[in-house]
Amino acid sequence: MWLVFEEISRPEGTQILRYAARAIELAGIVSGINLEPEFVARLAVAPTNDPGYSDGADLYHQAVTTAKVTWGQVAAHYAIASLFNAYPEQHRVYCYETDRLDYQIQRFGTLALAIGQVRLTSEISRESQHLIFAALHLGGLDFHCCIQPFRDRLAYSQLKDSLFSSLTAASTAQIILQMSQLFDGETFALNDLFAEEEYRIVQQLSRDTLTELDRLYTQVYRDNYSLIAAYRRAARDVPPELQVAAEVALRYRFNRAVADLNRSNTKRVSALNELGAIATEAERIDCLLNVPQACLDIEAFIEATIQKLLAPHAPDDFDSIDRPAYVRELSHLIEVCQRLELIIDLNPAQESVFLALRSGRVPMITGYVMQLAQVLRIDVARASSGNVNI
Repeated sequence: MWLVFEEISRPEGTQILRYAARAIELAGIVSGINLEPEFVARLAVAPTNDPGYSDGADLYHQAVTTAKVTWGQVAAHYAIASLFNAYPEQHRVYCYETDRLDYQIQRFGTLALAIGQVRLTSEISRESQHLIFAALHLGGLDFHCCIQPFRDRLAYSQLKDSLFSSLTAASTAQIILQMSQLFDGETFALNDLFAEEEYRIVQQLSRDTLTELDRLYTQVYRDNYSLIAAYRRAARDVPPELQVAAEVALRYRFNRAVADLNRSNTKRVSALNELGAIATEAERIDCLLNVPQACLDIEAFIEATIQKLLAPHAPDDFDSIDRPAYVRELSHLIEVCQRLELIIDLNPAQESVFLALRSGRVPMITGYVMQLAQVLRIDVARASSGNVNI
């Protein structure tokens, strides 16, 4: 293998070794012969230029065996994720089919405990395992999950009753101790989940925390706005604590207003007014906003609005869209972005209007297209020649 690849530790070589490890595992299941020791011994003579590994065998132990997905890991992924997802009886976790045989969840304050049985089946090898699990959420990012094979219904029923009784006492130490005593299998935490699901749960858990922080910073900003303004009038630097509070509070308001742009007409108008007020406030206290996602949402809103304006309509519903109002709104929104020094990509919108000018496909509303061209800073005189001057 090291003759095929110039460097065994490169992604290609490492992935091939993972395939080999899986082949060795399946061969052992079928034949009862463990080929891994001999394979690792041969890898030991394979050199590597990566200082993180001493040889091919070290690479195998660090980057291959640690990447193996066990039945317990799949079950733990299912169990912990079930605390946040209402899974159906039959579900799919990557290349595993899950058949939920029993499931119960109870919550007391910040504690949540899920206990259940699940049958996992590999879609590749059709191997199957019947496992029981107990997943405990202690609050925040703290999870404790135990997995073991299913033995019999009586033992499972007693285990479930015992753990839920401990949960009623709301003693974290007692629950964890009892889980350790009742389960003789593997234990898992949040970082044992597959990366995508771990990230999704972290995002979900952090959402409430970030909302509370936004509320607290907003209160600090409101209570000290006059003090911040006084520092700016005196051309003095605002204390970092107050500056951060102002930036977080205005960013929070800005993101909420942008989210309202695609809602009802009333919400859209209110959001545009709010964005203008935020721009004025930010200018007064010399506050720059870092809102990358909001900028993308604004770009999408501008392009969607222009497509609506350029769409051909039958004469009887020509007046159903207040085109002058939409043009004024776009002009106002672009001006707000300029005042806040936000980088907005207008190229897609400019190209849409430019093509409309060139093609003449919407002659009925050419006047509005010309207004759009002015708002988007298109040199109309050059449009006919195919040049757009921004």
